[in-house]
Amino acid sequence: MAFPSGTPTVTLTGTLPAAVAGTGYGGQVVLTPSAILTDSTRHAVYPGGGRVDIVDGAFSVQLIPTSAAGISPAGWRWYVDVQPNNGQRVAFWAAIEGADGATIQLDSLVPTQAPGGGSVGAPGKSAYEVAVAEGFTGTVTEWLASLVGPQGPQGPAGDPATNLVVSVNGQQGAVDLNAADVGADAAGSATAAQTAAAADASSKVSVHASAADPHGDRAWADAKFALAATVTALNTYVDDTVNRVAAIESGTAWLSGLHVAGDAEVSGGDLTVHDTAKGYRFRRGGSALDLEATGADLIVSNWSGTGFNGTQYAFDRYASNALAAQHAGLREFVSSLYGTVVHTIDPNGNRLGFHGKPAITQQAVTGSRSDGTALANLLAALDTLGLIDDQTTA
Repeated sequence: MAFPSGTPTVTLTGTLPAAVAGTGYGGQVVLTPSAILTDSTRHAVYPGGGRVDIVDGAFSVQLIPTSAAGISPAGWRWYVDVQPNNGQRVAFWAAIEGADGATIQLDSLVPTQAPGGGSVGAPGKSAYEVAVAEGFTGTVTEWLASLVGPQGPQGPAGDPATNLVVSVNGQQGAVDLNAADVGADAAGSATAAQTAAAADASSKVSVHASAADPHGDRAWADAKFALAATVTALNTYVDDTVNRVAAIESGTAWLSGLHVAGDAEVSGGDLTVHDTAKGYRFRRGGSALDLEATGADLIVSNWSGTGFNGTQYAFDRYASNALAAQHAGLREFVSSLYGTVVHTIDPNGNRLGFHGKPAITQQAVTGSRSDGTALANLLAALDTLGLIDDQTTA
């Protein structure tokens, strides 16, 4: 049984003993719902059940549990019909309940009365429940097996001379029948009737085709049909559309705008954005991968918002008329992205830091050269800046 994605289902499985399945352990199990089921959640209709083969006495089938939410009508049941080969056929109504994905064993099912049996009185006990009340102990499968009695003795052989099939006219023995014996038409009458019917049909078709207006529609106004001029105009529109699409695909036509929802790919070419004055392109046709600009300085910036809005931070400016570049904002040099900072250049705070030292402002060196205090202050300033590791002694 196949169900739409998300439909709650359980797996009904069971193994039949030889007393029920008979020799061969084959056959089938037919499952039929008591009504056409509707699923308001998935907007689906399940008009019927299905069947599954019994293989070596066992079967397994996926179906909708009678306790599934959103399945109508309320109180529906499954009709379980076990049809083993060469064995005892048993059938009963059952409420097959369980959470989505659960496995239900056949011998755990309790037969119930058929649904829709009226509203007078409470449902009576099933045959299995009556048997349990009378002292039977065991599962449903064991109870079904107990219903199968021993095979009876072989009956006596009939007399071939008299034990013949009785014919439709009450005679015994070898009987020659004619059309009159069974109330059939005489030989050849069917062919004659078919020939007459074919001739009558051919005549009526000819009359119909030659009628002025057999369906009452040939007198309609011409405006209710597609005129030749309309068809010609439509064909012109279609041809124009095909030509425009072909021009776009070959690169000889321009689109006034393009919005792509999802991935976009340029294969075997460069991506160029430009007008008559300036532009930029991503070029892969050279010896390297190039980001190029033309007609104006190239500015590299980032926005704080998610749609090119908020605050714009401009980091780099590459001049269009000289081999010159400007870098704005804090610069941190790291061994890997988001890693530990090694060197820092902070033009906003006019600070520097090297070899992992925090960035600091310009250091003042004081003291006397003659007594060595100036040298000591210089070494301390360079060490604080991170340019040296002062390991000198007094």
